[in-house]
Amino acid sequence: MSEAAVKVLEQAMGLPEDDRRWVADRLHEAGVTDAATFHPDQVPADVQDEIMAEVERRMAAYDADPTPGRPWPEALADIRARFASWKASQ
Repeated sequence: MSEAAVKVLEQAMGLPEDDRRWVADRLHEAGVTDAATFHPDQVPADVQDEIMAEVERRMAAYDADPTPGRPWPEALADIRARFASWKASQ
């Protein structure tokens, strides 16, 4: 890894949690824009099979009950709480 990247990471890790989360979200968003250059053939076949199985499972669940899910802020809060609980147990 470059010295610049290591230095940026060290500085980011010194930020308060909310600021670190904001930086991480911005970095993630920047990476997501690179998805336009991604090609599915770059994913190993066994992983493609797992992804397709998960898509089919979710489609079947939706077909069984097409009511809308929870609002994103509520789901995100639940994900963060579950992650915090898991992280605390490690």
